[in-house]
Amino acid sequence: MPDKRTPAVVYGAKSTTDEHGSIPTQHKQGRELAEHAGLDVGDRLYKDEAASAFKGNRGPGLAAAMAEAERLAGRGECALIVQHSDRLARGDGDRSRHLVELVLWARKVGVRLKSVQDPQTFDGMGLVYAALMGDRNHEDSLRKSKSVKLGLERRRNRGKPVGPVPLGYKVVRQVVDDKVLTRRVIDPVTVKTVERIFELVEDGCSFGDVARTLNEKGIRTRPRKDHPQGTTWVARTVNKIVHNRAYAGFNGYPKIIEPERFDAIHESLKRLDPVQVAKRRAGRKPRSESFILRHRSLSTVRRRALHTDGARSPGLRLPPPARRNPALQGAGNRGRADREPRPAALGQLHRLGRNLACPARRGAQ
Repeated sequence: MPDKRTPAVVYGAKSTTDEHGSIPTQHKQGRELAEHAGLDVGDRLYKDEAASAFKGNRGPGLAAAMAEAERLAGRGECALIVQHSDRLARGDGDRSRHLVELVLWARKVGVRLKSVQDPQTFDGMGLVYAALMGDRNHEDSLRKSKSVKLGLERRRNRGKPVGPVPLGYKVVRQVVDDKVLTRRVIDPVTVKTVERIFELVEDGCSFGDVARTLNEKGIRTRPRKDHPQGTTWVARTVNKIVHNRAYAGFNGYPKIIEPERFDAIHESLKRLDPVQVAKRRAGRKPRSESFILRHRSLSTVRRRALHTDGARSPGLRLPPPARRNPALQGAGNRGRADREPRPAALGQLHRLGRNLACPARRGAQ
């Protein structure tokens, strides 16, 4: 015999990773409320994890729950059940949705909103109470956000690790006196990649050379939410790792690289800085410490087209010839277009020389 009870949809959400099983608890409480109210949930359970209702509008789980509730309401009736109204919305109506927006949506499509912990929000004074609770949810999230920032600042001032866990480390959790304590320890699997990066840089390889070497060996970056398998390496990623002082034992992390070795590697990197190179040369000193190509990747500079004698090299696009200014064609006034052409082969030799400077890249030539 078919179930003639009113269908219901249960939605659970967590702004961060659900490490303690909050969403299953929300689903369980939603089912209990449905049974008490004579509603049929079935397998209509939806969720969003690590999706904020304060900075955003939750995630695809809420969108799917709303679409299913609206579809069922089109056939008669349907209820959307949550643990608390703040699981639906925590916004101020500007950056993210206000609770009133969802209440108005439910009225238009014929969906009944029900809450386990604050039922009066949807069953009491209508829009007035929903507006008050929506403001309260937003202010509560705003206060928590400020408290978290202050707490992280205090933790940073005590020398404790803060922020994402760098490559080469992992988080270990322990329960002591019913409290969950976390420590960041060296990961024996990924630490090998970090050590290899510092070895290559120490041998004279550029960040781009290191990235290409890791990619050729099939090594990927740390997995992320948007890239579960990791991504290919680029010079910028290598640069961040080499300049992260956590690997030398700072910021509350155990050391992977000895501090003396870390400083020596950075001293060698400074010697390659264009300004430092210019200082060591004889002749007029630079007027300013600034340099137009400073902190620019060498790959960006190399992509500039080279002046040639007219023969195009594979993969090179030449700029249109510069216009000559007749007023500058006198003796001693040679314009840019009058300079001696630079053969493209010189640029190729330059790249070959840089690759030969890196031991890891010699085998690729």
